[in-house]
Amino acid sequence: MSEKTGLTIAESRAVIKLMCYYREQVVAKLAALNQLYYSMKHSQRFNAKSYENIMLQRQISNYTYELAAVRDEIASERKELCTYIKKKDEFYQSVRKNRTFNKFKDLKVDDSQLVFEYPGEIKAKDEK
Repeated sequence: MSEKTGLTIAESRAVIKLMCYYREQVVAKLAALNQLYYSMKHSQRFNAKSYENIMLQRQISNYTYELAAVRDEIASERKELCTYIKKKDEFYQSVRKNRTFNKFKDLKVDDSQLVFEYPGEIKAKDEK
């Protein structure tokens, strides 16, 4: 593989790790907010229409949507990385195939002179 390919793969993996770290941060914040809401809800003076409760519910909702978005982004980034690696592998396989074909093409041996000893090796008849 080329250096550019390796750097692209490394960058993609780093982005995935960064998004996973961010996801963990969002999960922790969401858990703290849910715990706060649970504590407030079981209080005797809980008012469902209070400004604090409405803002808390809004924050919980925002973090829930953000968590879903981050999970989707991680999944799509992993899928893109997998697709990129597969396409690069197919490309390098075709390059290797063409190089071996050109190697035998440069031998200048006709098909009548070729004898197959076993799969994968081609020898000329007079080289036996």
